[in-house]
Amino acid sequence: MVCDTEFVVDAATKKCVRCDDEGSKQFFDPAKPEKCQDCDESCASCDSADKCKTCPANTGKLTPAKPELCAACAADQFLTNHECTQCHESCATCDDLTKCTKCKEGYEPGPDGLCIQCKAEDNLYYDEETKSCKNCDDFDAADFDLAPVTVTRTKVPFE
Repeated sequence: MVCDTEFVVDAATKKCVRCDDEGSKQFFDPAKPEKCQDCDESCASCDSADKCKTCPANTGKLTPAKPELCAACAADQFLTNHECTQCHESCATCDDLTKCTKCKEGYEPGPDGLCIQCKAEDNLYYDEETKSCKNCDDFDAADFDLAPVTVTRTKVPFE
């Protein structure tokens, strides 16, 4: 049996089938027309062994290292149109460019969905215990178990 271009004979059914039918994870290679070729395991569908056309759910194309293959996005990236996109610089994790789901260390949730940094010039410090910005004027050393510090001045003779 001979099939049209981009079709191969299915060994089980003895019918001509397209290699790239939905869910097949295979492609047609004119250099090897006798059977469908497998896509890379990271692909949902592909144009060639090492070039994904689509990615499985919850994965995206790796950029820029391997833009042709799929993988799960890094924690500081989100998935949009099957591509991993970097979160805003203040986010440790995010849903999109405007919504942090977790802030980076030294940041806290802001009113607009992004995170704000605790800056000394804004009279703020980052409180590790509460994981939030606090006003420096509200700092009370009595709340901390700090040992007293003694400063001694010593004269150093000039030689």
